[in-house]
Amino acid sequence: MNGNVATDAGEILDLAVQCAIEACGTQFELPLGVAGEPRRPDVGLAHCGGAISFIDDNTGFNLLLMGNRAYGHEVTRAMFMLEPDEEVAEDDMADAIGEFVNIVAGMLKRKLADREYAVRIGLPMFVRGSGCIEYFAEGVLGAAITLEGGSGMRMQPVIIWKGNCNDTVFTE
Repeated sequence: MNGNVATDAGEILDLAVQCAIEACGTQFELPLGVAGEPRRPDVGLAHCGGAISFIDDNTGFNLLLMGNRAYGHEVTRAMFMLEPDEEVAEDDMADAIGEFVNIVAGMLKRKLADREYAVRIGLPMFVRGSGCIEYFAEGVLGAAITLEGGSGMRMQPVIIWKGNCNDTVFTE
């Protein structure tokens, strides 16, 4: 990373993917694997998610971890140690996904600091339904990589860019 965030979006997305895989695997024993190349976010994976802002002195980005119903349920079951047949309450899912995003954001902040890119992070926000991704207006830069795990779990770490960026991760 060269310290210029405007040229490092692809690397930040890769780091976010690493952090999501690591957090699911080590914190929750939910192994995930990469199931695709960087692309625009998939509205079909927008059942639930969590978002958090990263800012520096010049620009910033949002990290959105969104996924299908199985993603929301599996993370919630792991976070609250629920049995596989226990019902997942909406409030519990919001808490679990918010905390999961916070964990991944903390890991990503540390990895960015190791690369001499200091950021501040905001508070996590739970989002539900396709509205969390449909707001991508013309010119808003967003890139995602799909991850898959057991029980039909599919999720996407998404980087939503604020400001100008010429990184090819947003154009390919």
